[in-house]
Amino acid sequence: MVDLVGKSGDLDVAGNLIHNMLVHALALIWMTLLGACRNLGEIQLGEMAFNYINILEPNNGASYILLSNISAKWEVE
Repeated sequence: MVDLVGKSGDLDVAGNLIHNMLVHALALIWMTLLGACRNLGEIQLGEMAFNYINILEPNNGASYILLSNISAKWEVE
């Protein structure tokens, strides 16, 4: 669901879905949100998702790459 809402461009709803889940979100769910943030240029929300990923899986190299891609793509434009 987070992926569908994120791809539609409504990242606030995707973030609310994660925060209102009855169980703790896994790093994969936060990665999905981080990927949507990369596609849409949401730097602040992407940084928040990155922080949650870093807490859950500190050795997850993909999250560092996604965050750097957000910065490289959207801060230049």
